[in-house]
Amino acid sequence: MSYARFLDSDVYVFATSDSDGRPCIECCACQPTGREVYNNLLGAYMPEILAYLAYSTADMIAHLRDHERRGDDVPDGIYDELWADDAVNFPLP
Repeated sequence: MSYARFLDSDVYVFATSDSDGRPCIECCACQPTGREVYNNLLGAYMPEILAYLAYSTADMIAHLRDHERRGDDVPDGIYDELWADDAVNFPLP
């Protein structure tokens, strides 16, 4: 599920799983490291950016509120959409 798209916000958020297979919600392109890495697709060095992984809906909402406090644009309705998908994103074992 994609909640935010590059054209209408400063963040890109989607449900996924981490390298151990645990469900999480990822916020891409939000943590610059201050280093550069070589981008093979573009053939140039680019700023290294890390993704933020949230392991609960509440954690992602808190993270997105931090984005808003920094002045980043977060799409209208994203919080309601995240809560509506909570059981899908984080199914009970």
